[in-house]
Amino acid sequence: MNLKTLLAMTIFTLVIQGIAGAAIDPGIDQNNVVTSNATMEISPLVSAAARPAVKTPPASEESASAKKPDAAVPQVELYVTSWCPYCKQAENFFRSQGIPYTAYDIEKDSSAARRKEQLDSSRGVPLAIINGQMIRGYSAEAYREALKKKP
Repeated sequence: MNLKTLLAMTIFTLVIQGIAGAAIDPGIDQNNVVTSNATMEISPLVSAAARPAVKTPPASEESASAKKPDAAVPQVELYVTSWCPYCKQAENFFRSQGIPYTAYDIEKDSSAARRKEQLDSSRGVPLAIINGQMIRGYSAEAYREALKKKP
């Protein structure tokens, strides 16, 4: 193999790796929404990392900062399935309150399913982790209480 061919193959490989790498790099839009799956550690409860399926920003950045100017942003993880009506209620609760959360679909994301299993071996969803507190099922009252605690 001559030097030109070797150099061309090396450049081609680097370009392809760069393109492939760009496809999996996390993107974050102006609302701080993760636009692609990215491996990241979310909670100190379990050392395993999980892939965020959906990160939802507050309904309005201004209203969120007006409500809690000095308060820390709550840490909310939500383990869901696409068909679960209680999961939809849980997501609607956080969305309507303008609370950012990260939802993990345990049927579509195997690392999220493993993480959920480590956190809670029951098969029920939704499972919410709010400021480090685990809440099984949907309960607006329990969610509000957990949100009062500091992250």
